[in-house]
Amino acid sequence: MIKTLSPYYLNIPLIAPLSLEVCSSFTLQIFAWNGNKIDVPLEPIYEITKDNPALFDGSVEINISLLINDFIDFMPNFSNTTELVNGNNQYWVKTQIFYTTSNESDYTANFQEIVLFLQGYGYGLDGKNPQLPTNKILLSGTEFKVSRDSCFVFPFLIQEPTDDSELILEDVQNTTGDLFEYTFSINFTAFQIYVQFLIDGIWTDTALFADTTSPQIISTDLTGNFTTRIYTYNVATGNIIYSNEFEYIA
Repeated sequence: MIKTLSPYYLNIPLIAPLSLEVCSSFTLQIFAWNGNKIDVPLEPIYEITKDNPALFDGSVEINISLLINDFIDFMPNFSNTTELVNGNNQYWVKTQIFYTTSNESDYTANFQEIVLFLQGYGYGLDGKNPQLPTNKILLSGTEFKVSRDSCFVFPFLIQEPTDDSELILEDVQNTTGDLFEYTFSINFTAFQIYVQFLIDGIWTDTALFADTTSPQIISTDLTGNFTTRIYTYNVATGNIIYSNEFEYIA
């Protein structure tokens, strides 16, 4: 979840995951809407293009909080009885990246993600991209004093329906040189499947499968043992689905 009254940064790698080329520019598209999670609008509300003239191969952070915060016209909910009321002041935001390189196939939707956002804020010690506490309560604290003759709104985040999507990384084998074959199973329609490696405690995107069928072959300059996993965007549910972690032993 994004709290739009605090900074929320997207970390965008400057290496296109399909061709592994450094991009000369990238375009970030932002969609925002209210209603069903999968009813993504046809046109983005914002489109941001960043040039990379020095061909820097790191990453760029973009704060999207102020952009999407303006989308919410806050309207309070009223009720005189004790009941569960659906909130009307939170929206969905979808982000996706298009890369410009010498490979035209890189200009496709990459790193798609759909997240709920509201007009909340984090505290100083929360740092950037503050998240909800595990109890899902949208207030500070767990005990509240309320007059017997007044109304009190207790905001909390309900759990989304269980997503039974499965993406299982079954095997990773070194075929030859720096080429590795990934065998996996999937029970839903995926858009693209990305490969991640655990490097210094951080999951890093370094490759993208050419297709969504198993098996797939990628190249990597990693040597020795490594930890890897794959993930994809489920078109039907709008969720990011991660596989299990796989320990490759050289």
